Amino acid sequence: MKNLLLAFIWFLFVGCAASSGGGAASDNADYDFNKRAIDILKPKCEKGNYSACNDLAISYQNLKDHKTAQKYYDNACQNNYQLACTNLANMYQSGLGVDRDKNKALEIFNASCTNGGAISCYYLGDFYRSGDEGKESDYVAAMSAYERGCKLGDIPSCTNTGVLYENGLGVAQDESKARNIYRSACFSGDSSACDNLKRMGRKR
Repeated sequence: MKNLLLAFIWFLFVGCAASSGGGAASDNADYDFNKRAIDILKPKCEKGNYSACNDLAISYQNLKDHKTAQKYYDNACQNNYQLACTNLANMYQSGLGVDRDKNKALEIFNASCTNGGAISCYYLGDFYRSGDEGKESDYVAAMSAYERGCKLGDIPSCTNTGVLYENGLGVAQDESKARNIYRSACFSGDSSACDNLKRMGRKR
């Protein structure tokens, strides 16, 4: 499964510092890196570069300033930068720096997916597939979200449509179609699709 974007970018940021040593040295390197990033990104964001606003928010999150991060994610999202919408929704879903509000997260994922946010479609599909706090899974809605994400170019969304076809969840079971989806997603670089394709090959 795809890791949360924020977690992925966090490890990307801290990896180099961690490899050079532990403890205070790596903490200081990470702090300095993010402070420098803020100095570079903030003027760009203020000039209307919403990709920079999203990256700026990530740097603030790395420094545990979640309130400021939320402000910049929200600004970029309001200006149709969909990756920021995804990250904002993840804050609400996980309660990271904000009150946990899964309904708010769902609302943002849904709007972002509708507006072309492929990765939001992925998370929206996961939301429906997993169910939430006693609610039953809605595989039909999950398939719809994954299919839209796939059409928008998110390969893990494509893989998850294959999972639903393979298991007959929300659609008629069709292992042949699932296999073809896995094959295409595997060729596009999704390792989980490759694993699923190998597993299905062993079922023959």
